[in-house]
Amino acid sequence: MTPAKFKQVANAQIKMCKEVLEAREQRYADDDDRLYNFKQAAYLNVALPEDSLWGMVSKQIVALSTEIRRADYREAISVEDATEYITDIINYMLLLRGLIVEANE
Repeated sequence: MTPAKFKQVANAQIKMCKEVLEAREQRYADDDDRLYNFKQAAYLNVALPEDSLWGMVSKQIVALSTEIRRADYREAISVEDATEYITDIINYMLLLRGLIVEANE
């Protein structure tokens, strides 16, 4: 892949991540706290919010890994399927950064 094509792919991914984060903000957060669901999950599981988030992203990582391994025996994983997993994983990492920044304030 040429550097120009990769830049195009990366920019499209970043744009998609932002769109998904914004679309899910109202569904997965309360009005005052974007990280609300992770804190509530932590409370329910007697854990840290970061642990709760890590459990959620782990599911995505395992699912993507499974799809990649399956692809070895078939055709390549579809761009659409891979993009959905990758978008969610990147967004979880951004949310984790938010939790870490907040914990250090």
